[in-house]
Amino acid sequence: MPQFRSRQNLQWRCWARQNTRHAIQSITFGRSMKSIILAVFVANSVAAYANNSTVTVDVIEGGGYTASYFENSAQTTPEIHVIGVYEAYTSSSPRNHATGTAFIDVAGTSNIPVDLVLSSYEPTQWILLGEGVQYIHSVLINGYYSGNVSGIDSSHVIDRTGVGNYFSACAYAWPGNSGGCDTPGLISAVEGYFGTPISTFSGAYGATEFTVTLAPVPEPSSIALFSLGMVVVASASQTKRLQRRKS
Repeated sequence: MPQFRSRQNLQWRCWARQNTRHAIQSITFGRSMKSIILAVFVANSVAAYANNSTVTVDVIEGGGYTASYFENSAQTTPEIHVIGVYEAYTSSSPRNHATGTAFIDVAGTSNIPVDLVLSSYEPTQWILLGEGVQYIHSVLINGYYSGNVSGIDSSHVIDRTGVGNYFSACAYAWPGNSGGCDTPGLISAVEGYFGTPISTFSGAYGATEFTVTLAPVPEPSSIALFSLGMVVVASASQTKRLQRRKS
């Protein structure tokens, strides 16, 4: 599995934002210079924190189903992508709680951990495909009936399926479902388990194919670093002048 630097990057960005804000407030620049530096840094911070990964759902043709989506506008670390269906049968598949099959095609790359949450009421075999699987940190499966995952080492799979074990019996629509399914309950449990808000939710009553397109989180840009350097240098000069006045 790739080695991620998410905690270090997050700590650096938090330090940079805090110290830049403090430095700007302490400098005797004119209002325009403060505004320019702050605007440049904020713009780069926003770009670095945008959630760029996407998930798409291919609903079962002829079933009259529609896909439901939610995307967090803020970058989360780790990225958590929730995919939910009620069933993963094709139109010709047998029912009576037979095991359905869902394919998750993972494309792209990532430089932070990525967790998948796969939820289905009916028993489901989740099959992960694509070069992007190597960037998946964990796969949590949820549902009323038992499920399983292939395409990734079992050590990365968290099984929360089955009565008495699931977070929510089912969740396939945003912001909520009727008929016993509970999207808010699943999201609340998932966020509590991972300790961070979800990145995306994608669902449909019936679907068998999904595409997860990963995108790396941008590193701090040269403009942001230059802005930070300007602020720190100016702050240091101001501190020296104040010290000379006191002496």
